[in-house]
Amino acid sequence: QDQLFQARPQKTVALYPGSVWATKKWTPEGYAHVAQQLISKGYRVCLMGAPSDQNDAAMIKRKVPQVQDLTGQMSLCESAFYIQNFDLVICNDSAPAHMAASLGRPVLCIFGPTVLDFGFRPWNDLSQVVEINHLECRPCGPHGHTQCPLGHHDCMKKIDPNKVTQTAL
Repeated sequence: QDQLFQARPQKTVALYPGSVWATKKWTPEGYAHVAQQLISKGYRVCLMGAPSDQNDAAMIKRKVPQVQDLTGQMSLCESAFYIQNFDLVICNDSAPAHMAASLGRPVLCIFGPTVLDFGFRPWNDLSQVVEINHLECRPCGPHGHTQCPLGHHDCMKKIDPNKVTQTAL
């Protein structure tokens, strides 16, 4: 981990694919697509998150072996320390978005069941949000759920990975 940011010739992006709420999690396939696109453009991509995020990270790593997987390897304090060094943090509407924003890092936050009008967002001028605004079922709650109340999870499944990549670049 200490070597992660030493003499880094390329921009480094952190992907945090997890969330306490299952419905706030974008798809591992979406994250894998974005990781592959960023790597193809010369970025270094690191997977980050809690031990509970390791299954999603493993799915992403299987699809994109070039990512560095640090999921579950750091305490919350260590993660905050390392976030300061990332050029961009891509994550769900979850704690890492707020942590990165509070540390002045650029954040690309993926919103699904919640909306910005609730007031939960990464609060800095470097933050961007990707979401689908035209779904009648959004928002379905102020936080999230263990499963989509309608059973389709369109608010996350229909987010275009190319849109996330374009926003990131």
